Amino acid sequence: MSEIEDDIFGLKKLDSLPLPNSHFNKQQNINRNTTKIKENGNLFDEHFFPELIKNSKEENKQQIGQEGEEDFFTEHFERQTSGYEELSTKDVFELINQQNTGIRELWSHVDPVWKFSDEELVEFMTQRIVYETDEVIAFDKPFQVAYSGAPKDQAQLDRILQLRKRVAPNVNRLHLVNSLDKPCSGIIIFAKNSKKQQELRTLLDQQHFYFRFRCLCKNFPAQVPDKTRVSIPLIKVIKNGNVKFCPLLGRASSDDHIFHLNTDCKLIDFNKGAQVSLIDAFTRTGLINVVRSHLYYGLDCPLIGDQKYIRPNNPKNQALNPIKTALNKQAMEALNLRKNDSRKLPMFMHLGKSIYPK
Repeated sequence: MSEIEDDIFGLKKLDSLPLPNSHFNKQQNINRNTTKIKENGNLFDEHFFPELIKNSKEENKQQIGQEGEEDFFTEHFERQTSGYEELSTKDVFELINQQNTGIRELWSHVDPVWKFSDEELVEFMTQRIVYETDEVIAFDKPFQVAYSGAPKDQAQLDRILQLRKRVAPNVNRLHLVNSLDKPCSGIIIFAKNSKKQQELRTLLDQQHFYFRFRCLCKNFPAQVPDKTRVSIPLIKVIKNGNVKFCPLLGRASSDDHIFHLNTDCKLIDFNKGAQVSLIDAFTRTGLINVVRSHLYYGLDCPLIGDQKYIRPNNPKNQALNPIKTALNKQAMEALNLRKNDSRKLPMFMHLGKSIYPK
C-alpha cells in the first residue's frame, strides 16, 4: 500500500510504492569531490542480471568516431524521428507473442491496459488511488496509459468519464495538476475543482513541488559522485508534432524559451558488466522530458526503452555524441534478448514520490 505522511514543514508526501528509507545527502559538485564507484551492485546482480554474478568481465573498448559535419538538430532530432519511429503497444505485443525470448518475460510483468475496455480500465484505476482529500485525488498511473492524445482504441484517462463518477461522484470533473508521459508510470495528481487546480499549478510553476523518479538507465555515471546535479540549459523543439528538449547551443533566437532547470541525480545501484544503472532523479518541475534529456545529454545515461532520447548508429557523427544506447552483449544474454528486441523494451521510468505544500 502507498504511504501518505505529513512532515513538520507542512509538506504532503505521496508514495506510489513502499520505498527504502534513504536520504538525499549533501550534494557534491560534478567536477570535484569524486568518489570511487564500487565494481558491481548487488541489486542488479540478484534481481536483474543474476547470470552475471559468475561472469563480471569488463568491456573496456571504446570506439571514437570521426567528427561529423551534420547539423546538431538533424542528428539528434530529424534522424531519430525518421529512423526510430515508436512502435505502438499493440504492435509490440503482437511481435513478442510470436517469440519465446526474454522480451516476452519482461512484458508479462506489464499490466495489459491496451486490452482493457473502458469499464475494466475504470475498475483498474479505482484500485490505484494513492491519495485523496476533499479537493485532491492522486492515482498510480500504469505504464502505457496516456492522459490524452491516444488513439481511439487505446487507454486514455480523460476519456473515461466513469472514473470520475466512481471515485468522485459529487464533483463535475477532475482537473489535471501534473501529467505523465504515456511510457512513464507513477503518481498523477488531479484537483476536484478548478480553484484548487489553479492553486496547485501555481505552486508547481513556482517550483514548490518535489518529484522523485526512479530510472533504469544504460551506462552509469563513471568518475562522478554518487549524487550530482545536471543544469544543462534546454530549449523545446517541435517538429511534425514531436516535442523534444535539446541542449542550447550558442545563442537562442528571440522566439525560443530557455529552460534553466535542475535535475539532481543519485546513483542507487549498477552493474558494471551489463553497463546498466538504477538512478533516482529529483526535480521540482513536472516536465518529464527535462529529466529524460538531462539523463541523456548530462550523464550519458539514457533510459532503457526510451525511443525519443536516443541517437541511431552513425559512424560519421560518433565524435559529436558517442553515447551508446544499445544494451551490451552481457546484458542481452542475461535477459535472453535478441538484437532486434531493443526497440520492444518498455521504458523504465517511474514517478514514485511527489511532495507538495499543504
